[in-house]
Amino acid sequence: MGSSPASIPCPRFPAETGDPGPAAGSAAWNQPLPDAVQTVASWYADRGLRPCAMLPGVQARPADAAFAAAGWARDSDVLVLTAPIGPPRPVDVPAQLAEAPDDAWLAGYRYRDRELPPVAREVLTNAEDTVFAAVRLAPDPAPVAAERGTHSVYLQVTADNGPARSLYRRAGFIEHHRYHYRRQVA
Repeated sequence: MGSSPASIPCPRFPAETGDPGPAAGSAAWNQPLPDAVQTVASWYADRGLRPCAMLPGVQARPADAAFAAAGWARDSDVLVLTAPIGPPRPVDVPAQLAEAPDDAWLAGYRYRDRELPPVAREVLTNAEDTVFAAVRLAPDPAPVAAERGTHSVYLQVTADNGPARSLYRRAGFIEHHRYHYRRQVA
């Protein structure tokens, strides 16, 4: 069985290595899944990094099975939630918006159960027109987003974070998709 793009993931922070991983269309993309798992493991090992694969939802089931068969540990699901931007909704979910994450926002974000690497702020803000939200203060994000022509917003939360999911549901967010990581056991 051939591999799909979902089976050859790239590192979450490619700036850590300067290399985004196997290029689309390369030989790494056209091999049986067990071989692709070994390609991913070798790619990370060559760079002194712990092997990790991001597996997006249903379409990644064959790749997920191949990583599982190779003994890779599965992390919690991460849910990507979306909400439409429209007329303000009466909801008691205050948010603070900023063009860049502040120190408090970064302190609350974890990467591989550790603090973010120093390059994270650059990676997180290296996109056109980014906005970071923190549930702390009271400005409604809808007017700012609407001014920018935004029709919807998204956020990510781990599936096991019930209190946050409840808060986001009250704010009108619904699940768009989910993904999880598999990490090679040391």
